[in-house]
Amino acid sequence: LHQYKMVMKEYEDKFEAASTLQSSIPVFLDTNVLLRYYKLSINARKSLSSFIKENESRIYLPAQVQKEFIKNRENLIDTFDKNLKQIPEDFQKGINGITVFHNNYKGILTDLSEANEKICEVIKSFNKTKKTLEEEIINYIKNLGEIKFCDEYIDAILNLNLLPELSIPEFEFLVKEYKELQKGFPEKQKIKEFIAKNPDRAFPGVADLLEKEENEHADYIIFHEIMKFM
Repeated sequence: LHQYKMVMKEYEDKFEAASTLQSSIPVFLDTNVLLRYYKLSINARKSLSSFIKENESRIYLPAQVQKEFIKNRENLIDTFDKNLKQIPEDFQKGINGITVFHNNYKGILTDLSEANEKICEVIKSFNKTKKTLEEEIINYIKNLGEIKFCDEYIDAILNLNLLPELSIPEFEFLVKEYKELQKGFPEKQKIKEFIAKNPDRAFPGVADLLEKEENEHADYIIFHEIMKFM
């Protein structure tokens, strides 16, 4: 009971500093946090890289996080590149919309000379802006560089504390245990309701029963890698 009281007091005293990342408490990054870099603008990427470099001595990456980062990284880079190239096409849809509007009401709009003139100006301005947008997107992609093959972000990650993999017996034991813990759980659409009524049945990684078809035990492995380190 004395230890319990001490732990709760320690938690209360240090929670605010820990939650704002101001303390020296170790930080364990999840895969989604690492991968978010490849969904951000160039300026936002610089901010994330700066945070990682400034706190590299206390940031830890479980082995499972490292594996998932490698598995998903290249797909995210390709998706971001594809989305960038899609921007001018989506902009063109806006031009097409106002052009269709103008054509549909051309007869009436000729009587509304001032409005018609301004609509024509908007269409002309849109087309000019699209050309600028296409040029800037090309330069933006060039500024990103060939990050799939030469990525400063990976260099920053390699300076973090990379935890080793669990042993094969440890890994196999945890996968088996995860499967045992999920026994008796209902179909996916009823899991949240089940946990709300049976909070004692919740366990680390239980949300992955809902969200992941493949490698659903990943968060359970990450939790135990952290526990083993601590």
